[in-house]
Amino acid sequence: MKLKKSKKQKPQDLSSYYKKVLSIVEQIIFPLGYRLLALTLTNEHQTNYLRLTIIHPSKHISSDDCEIVSREVEKGLDLQDPLPFQYILEVQSPGIDSVERKDAHQFTLENLGLVIKS
Repeated sequence: MKLKKSKKQKPQDLSSYYKKVLSIVEQIIFPLGYRLLALTLTNEHQTNYLRLTIIHPSKHISSDDCEIVSREVEKGLDLQDPLPFQYILEVQSPGIDSVERKDAHQFTLENLGLVIKS
């Protein structure tokens, strides 16, 4: 979690920072082996959030992966300072409901000969 500066920013103004932050984040996480699945810059209950959803091409994302990416992105954003307002940085995995996981699980179940009906 990252808190920066104390200026308030209106929710509608947040979208103007998206491309700059996206570029910085991608430059940081790509060399680490991660890919950015989603970047969300939003305001909820008068708090700004920068949420990153990350994936790795060869493994599932763990909390350790989220921590690594969070620390590196935090350093990069502190250096370049593209957001002139307070925000909370959150890094997350796509979760078990993601398309990637569903496809992998479906393949495994089909290979085992299991059929699931709902």
